[in-house]
Amino acid sequence: MRRACLLIALAMTAGLAAPARASPSVAVYGGTDGVGTIFIATRLQETGSFGAVTILDGSESAAALGSYDSILFYTNIGGDSGFADKMAGYVAGGGHLVASTFLWLADSHGGSDGLGLLAPYLPFTGYRGNSTGLTLGAYDAQSPLMAGVDTLYSVYHDDTTLAPDATLVASWSNGMPLEAVSADGVVGITLFPNDSYGYISGDYVRLFSNALLTPTPRSFAARVAVSEPASLAVLGAGLIGLGWVRRRA
Repeated sequence: MRRACLLIALAMTAGLAAPARASPSVAVYGGTDGVGTIFIATRLQETGSFGAVTILDGSESAAALGSYDSILFYTNIGGDSGFADKMAGYVAGGGHLVASTFLWLADSHGGSDGLGLLAPYLPFTGYRGNSTGLTLGAYDAQSPLMAGVDTLYSVYHDDTTLAPDATLVASWSNGMPLEAVSADGVVGITLFPNDSYGYISGDYVRLFSNALLTPTPRSFAARVAVSEPASLAVLGAGLIGLGWVRRRA
């Protein structure tokens, strides 16, 4: 009898604590890339991994931005400190951000073309040029961020420095960092995602798709704490019930 009650309680707890999740809703903001943002947004949508891929114009409120599971933020040449400040708030609230080239070029611009309040959250610092053809170098083959990424080539990238508290995931063939995760859970990719300019090949769409689909430990923990207290409460109640059944048996 005790075993039957235990199995029933576990089944009920598991069913309530782990509801099915819909496909992730993601957004893309390309700053100075303008309408060029549509190219990477289309590539991501074509993977079939996302419920929706929305192109942002930068005017969205914090509440609107917070509705997205993940956001890809990149620029073409300059930065956008206004949107960067919004992304700092998004990350602080548990949002999953993927930051990409040419965002780090903004490090050398400053002002309204800079990184604003977002800079301390990023896994890379500084800017040392770009526009040399590079291929995929050493990488962590066990990382879900690199699943299915076997080849890569690009001319458009940011040569940067790994932040002291960041974790390196992959490097370019010249040893420069390609992908890393900051202590605040931001995934950084030093690769320009818009393929309409050419000079890019390999598994770059998979690279960005993985980054948007793989919440880092910090961003996942923050989002669960905010959005799933009911599940945790049910789990706790289930465990209490199991203890009562055991004492009564």
